[in-house]
Amino acid sequence: MRTPERPGKIRGSNYDLFWATELQSWGPATRMEAWSNIELSTRVGLARIVWDCTQQRGNPLLRQLRREAAENPELHRLVGGTMAENAANLRVGYVADMLRRYEGTRKGREELEGIDTDDEEGGATVARGVIHTRPLPSRLRRRLLAVDNATTARRRSDTTGIVEAGLGLDGQAYVIADLTGRYPPGVWAALVVDRYLAGGCDCVVVETNAGGDLVAQNIRSDATPRGIAVVVLDRGQAPPPHNPRVIYVREVRAKGEKSRRAEPVGTAYERGRVSHVEGAELDSLTETLTTWEPGPHSPSPGDLDALVHAIVELLGLTASGAPRETVAENLTDEVTPWAL
Repeated sequence: MRTPERPGKIRGSNYDLFWATELQSWGPATRMEAWSNIELSTRVGLARIVWDCTQQRGNPLLRQLRREAAENPELHRLVGGTMAENAANLRVGYVADMLRRYEGTRKGREELEGIDTDDEEGGATVARGVIHTRPLPSRLRRRLLAVDNATTARRRSDTTGIVEAGLGLDGQAYVIADLTGRYPPGVWAALVVDRYLAGGCDCVVVETNAGGDLVAQNIRSDATPRGIAVVVLDRGQAPPPHNPRVIYVREVRAKGEKSRRAEPVGTAYERGRVSHVEGAELDSLTETLTTWEPGPHSPSPGDLDALVHAIVELLGLTASGAPRETVAENLTDEVTPWAL
């Protein structure tokens, strides 16, 4: 058995038939090299390559294969299908469940109908037409901050994404503020502590990819002189209600492609589960959501990652496709993307 994670192992043998499965899930670091090695090694006898996948917006390998099929359909035969056509092989009620969850969304067009959505809205994370504004409710179930910190604050550095959001009694996620910018560590930590206290937040969700334990420590360095403790939540631990003497931190580690991690949040917008607060300064975040596209030279917007962490935490989005029963699990540790 050969795997795309170790593309070098694919070489060294001559194949007459190679079946490459689930192409959409191949990791970005090695997928193109793995595919190249498959093509170079499948060269004897029938010399046929069979591959299967679910449609995935922005995937460069799938784009290449679709382009080859369009240019030479006799040599590269492309066969598509819908989930409904496979209903006889699925559990009773499965198709109905998936239709209820995803019908009418871009994810549904990909997963259920097998439609290439690369040309929809230019590949943006969220279509501008599904971003709605509402007044901030007088009461919220939860309110939090999410941070994707950059390692430097120079002119060409990535931004430190800071997004404040809340969960209404109606189950709606409200994006309250976008505080993203280029900040030295002490500056963004002070900003987070100030907003945590002012908003009565119950949690700060921090991405640890760039900084590890030092991210929470940076918040602690500002909070401790104020007489405020910083407590890192255990995996599976729900944050207690707001306590002005304690800042609860949930550490998450993002894995996989940014566009795939953001997909379930895009679906939540399409389903009307996320609103922007009326009057909030969210123009820059909206621009990121509606224009950013994945690519080898694309910037890495901190505001997008921070928003994803906030909405995943508030709405309890999971990799399995069902909401969490408790706001507990650090889902960014999953290799598979979150889903609604």
